[in-house]
Amino acid sequence: MSELIPESTLSQIQLKVDIVQLIAQYVPLKGAGRNYKALCPFHPEKTPSFMVNPEKGIFHCFGCGAGGNVFSFLMKYENIGFPEAVEILAEKAGVVISKVKEGSGEFQKKQLFDVAEKVAHFFQRSLFTEEAAEARNYLKARGVNKKMVETFRMGYCPLRETEVLKEFQRLGLEEKLLERVGVTGPGGGGKNLRFKGRIMFPIMDAQARVVGFGGRALGDQMPKYLNSPETPLFNKSQLLYGLHLAKRAILQESRVILVEGYMDMIHVYEAGVENVVASLGTAFNENHVRILRRFAQGVVVAYDGDRAGVEASLRALEVFLGQDMIVKIAQIPEGDDPDTWIRKNGKEAFLKLIQESPSMIDFKIGILMNRHPSQDEVSKLKIAREILPILSRIKNAVLQDHYLQLLSQRLKISEQSLREEIKGIKPARSEFRSGEKDPSQLPGPCALEKGLLKLILSDSRLFEKVRGEVKPEDFEFEDYKLLLQNMLENKGADSLLSDPRFQGILSSLLVEKFSFQNPEKVLSDYITTFKLRTYDKKCLNLTQELKRLEESGKNSAQIGVILVELQGLQKEIATLKKM
Repeated sequence: MSELIPESTLSQIQLKVDIVQLIAQYVPLKGAGRNYKALCPFHPEKTPSFMVNPEKGIFHCFGCGAGGNVFSFLMKYENIGFPEAVEILAEKAGVVISKVKEGSGEFQKKQLFDVAEKVAHFFQRSLFTEEAAEARNYLKARGVNKKMVETFRMGYCPLRETEVLKEFQRLGLEEKLLERVGVTGPGGGGKNLRFKGRIMFPIMDAQARVVGFGGRALGDQMPKYLNSPETPLFNKSQLLYGLHLAKRAILQESRVILVEGYMDMIHVYEAGVENVVASLGTAFNENHVRILRRFAQGVVVAYDGDRAGVEASLRALEVFLGQDMIVKIAQIPEGDDPDTWIRKNGKEAFLKLIQESPSMIDFKIGILMNRHPSQDEVSKLKIAREILPILSRIKNAVLQDHYLQLLSQRLKISEQSLREEIKGIKPARSEFRSGEKDPSQLPGPCALEKGLLKLILSDSRLFEKVRGEVKPEDFEFEDYKLLLQNMLENKGADSLLSDPRFQGILSSLLVEKFSFQNPEKVLSDYITTFKLRTYDKKCLNLTQELKRLEESGKNSAQIGVILVELQGLQKEIATLKKM
């Protein structure tokens, strides 16, 4: 899409969208001189290392290396592509962008969004037909009122397959697109309407676009709940039901309540506890954790109170380990789920239950102590052997220390003994992101290259003076070498901020304060230092070659040539050092 939209349009969007106002919608910012700072939304930290520079329209985190402009922030935070980020920001800025070309991937995806939206509208209308009376009665029995139906856009898929397919045709919805969205599928020699006779729950992404559907059966139809299949829009391992409604409350609370079902999420939200989302009838996974970490530091898992709910909570615990989130497990009484419990007891009682939820480790210890109630040395050893490997996977030292103290108190075993045991457990291998080196921590040559780049990025006139004086091959650090090469080819760095290869490194160079009384003199010194470094390398290579030739006793003529070249280089070095 960046190729389809003129660079001038992208520049116009950037000019009109205030990066501070944009990021402040997601992360609390505090003034820090000319910049703003915050705790990074892209990795866990306790000391703010995330900086926003309003003058240059960029952000950069000195902790994880994330950085870029308004487009890259939205892409990373909302987990969307560049075309979607451009669309969202263009709408905010009131900038009209040219339509994508017919036949392109983005055009096809937009078609699918349009089809999903029209199908959702059809299902909504169908809920108020005579045929849907049973569906409306079911919802009423479950405590769903008209406002909830409208907020969550609930609907009904009629049983009369032929008539429904004809209606889709009348709405201009092509068969192949309906199948790609997951509304129909092959069956019985024709097209099978996937959700017929079900109450429909449109599933939205974080931008409130319909991407799929969940259908609840009426009567004995199986399965009870049926989700859309995997489609270009729908991937349930990367979606959380209700996030589009809950994300603002989650950000404000910095805590999210995780439930299992649509009805759990709907009733908790409707009761006024809005920082709640549901997994889509699938195993909670690391993709879901990554999504939640963008919005919250803490999570309360509020699954059903039966045995299956407890087992699901324990599986979720395993997924959260090592993610540096504060995780608690709400203890819903057996026989209840969040839906029924909040309807019986109300918002305040539910919030009290959430507030009093034990930590995930305390919850796990409690289960193990019930399993091994004798409290003799054998039971304590079994509990410790099961809990300590879990604690070893917690990366945050403060949290790990807290849980070790808790385990010590519950088992009545000294902390020292537990610490000795945990030392012998090999920790899980850390994950490092490729390409996220911090050049400021690298040796001297990289500091030199970083300094030159910062200088020429601060003043376009200085950039032009570098041409012909310093070449990319003069650089040692590969990331800086590639950046300079692309800057020289593109006549600057503005267009590179939208390139994922350069967002982090460019933002780190641009966000730091950099000023000199005499930048031209500083540039001259940098160029001289680069030349000296290049000549020193040549001298070293020639000296090594000379030694090799002398040891071989051959090529006396070549030795003479090398000596002349060495003398010339040494004169150049001497001249440069006098400057």
